[in-house]
Amino acid sequence: MQISLLYVGRLKEQFIELGERVYVKKLAPFCKLKLIEVKSFGHLKGQSRKAIIDKEGVEIIKKIPKDSYVIILDKTGKKFVSEDMVKKIDFWLNTGKNIVLIIGGAFGISFEVKNMACEQLSLSDLTFTHEMARLIFLEQLYRGFTILKHVPYHY
Repeated sequence: MQISLLYVGRLKEQFIELGERVYVKKLAPFCKLKLIEVKSFGHLKGQSRKAIIDKEGVEIIKKIPKDSYVIILDKTGKKFVSEDMVKKIDFWLNTGKNIVLIIGGAFGISFEVKNMACEQLSLSDLTFTHEMARLIFLEQLYRGFTILKHVPYHY
């Protein structure tokens, strides 16, 4: 099974890039992880938020492989605790499909992409940059795999 983390926009902060590399390496024994960047349109002047979200949505949809189990990370999604991540991972592993997790851009995720989602999850009631959300989610994915596979978290 492959897990793809599909996200809008480039990383700007070096510390997040370094942290992301740490968790990608730590996740390697547990799953095939692919990071997929989608072009951000947030920089376009004179465009409405909806227009930007819709343009990013078109690009996101192009990158979703057919017959994938799609999960959106969004502030309006279902909140969960770390222990629930174990159940989520176990469920995802048993779908027989590739898993695609999507983190939208600064203004959110299009209606069309949300309609494709099998699940919508929220990391917290707190607001994070989409860059921080990437790092936090990777850490939670790693934590979930270590619990599921009975591997000490700190190794």
